[in-house]
Amino acid sequence: MDDAKPRHKSVFGRPTKYNREFHPYDLVRRSIEGESLEEVCLSWSIHVDTLYAWSHKHKEFSEAHKRAVTNIKAYWLKMGRYAAMGINPKSGKFNIQALVWMMKVGGKIQEPMQIEEEKKPEPTEVKSEVVYETEWGSTVETTPGKKDNEE
Repeated sequence: MDDAKPRHKSVFGRPTKYNREFHPYDLVRRSIEGESLEEVCLSWSIHVDTLYAWSHKHKEFSEAHKRAVTNIKAYWLKMGRYAAMGINPKSGKFNIQALVWMMKVGGKIQEPMQIEEEKKPEPTEVKSEVVYETEWGSTVETTPGKKDNEE
């Protein structure tokens, strides 16, 4: 039994798709555009665990992976800053409608919430109506009555 060969991870696993001339550069390029690691993995048809395994195994991919994570964070921080300023990130043009909306909403958010006291409805006057049918048409007589909420 001492002559047994060392076991590999999996006998049935397929060869890796890793290409050192393509994957590190493509990862960085896509991260600059704001694609998440999961989106990149989807386009490469690999699981995200494979991406982390490549990062562990290949030094050049590890460096690209670190750079990509930084690029992705920077991209989305920039998009958030543009949104806060009301700027369209693609055209660079200022969006006054977004700013007006933020000012309206921002003012409402900063105000402390006030609990309104229960208000009793204003009393309304009840009138009685009597309709008489005559040969010339109908006549309506109204007589003032007491207010609705009075006792």
